[in-house]
Amino acid sequence: MLRFFSAIKFIKYREYKMNDNETMIATTNFTIINTVLCWCGPLHEETLTKILLVIQVNFYLINF
Repeated sequence: MLRFFSAIKFIKYREYKMNDNETMIATTNFTIINTVLCWCGPLHEETLTKILLVIQVNFYLINF
């Protein structure tokens, strides 16, 4: 499932092989903020806030 979300750029996902043949997984958390940052890259705080507000208003209007 993590690989699917990583393929659609919802999260960033990495697997690391440890010395004792164990696999360690590192991933971003599943929040709207991190999803926007995965899609758009680094953003200024003001720009990120505007994008998040647009997303929240759109989902509010869709669900209202």
